[in-house]
Amino acid sequence: MIDLIGASGQLGGKLHMMTRALADRLEPRTAMLPNKSLVQLCSHLGALNMFPHRLAAALDTVLSQRDCGQHYT
Repeated sequence: MIDLIGASGQLGGKLHMMTRALADRLEPRTAMLPNKSLVQLCSHLGALNMFPHRLAAALDTVLSQRDCGQHYT
């Protein structure tokens, strides 16, 4: 699903409704995704300049609870 969201971005956001539907399906699974997939998802959504509300809230929760390894100051 993450790759489909990325493909939508490459099409210039013409698949806005499909992207939103994919985001809604992905949201309940967000906590199970590895960090690499979460970063990829954020990158795709940023390229689309689109942050579906429920998915964005799930990403905020999941990312705030994870230890991502290195901390930069």
